[in-house]
Amino acid sequence: MRRLQDENAGRGLMDNITIADASRVMNALADPVRLAIVLRLASEGELTVGTLAKPFKITAPAISRHLRVLEAAGLISRRVDRQWRVCTLRPDRLAEISRITAFLTTGQHTQND
Repeated sequence: MRRLQDENAGRGLMDNITIADASRVMNALADPVRLAIVLRLASEGELTVGTLAKPFKITAPAISRHLRVLEAAGLISRRVDRQWRVCTLRPDRLAEISRITAFLTTGQHTQND
């Protein structure tokens, strides 16, 4: 898939993410439940699926679907720790999206840290 190009900088604006990937991430964050999950992981760190599900009045399969969407978008990772399913935010992926939104709002390419 073609990558966005910042012609002025002479290098790819999206070095590590394709347009399709960026769209998948933004679509995942467009859902209020998924955005709330990401915000909670950002503020509280690693959480079990059960802990993440508590504030929502939706079924366990619905939470699982939301987590699959977030994982497919690369926003979270999931692992099994004995009997718990633990979710972790992937800040590297959010940093890539941050670069895109910064470009969209300022029109200027930002440098990676």
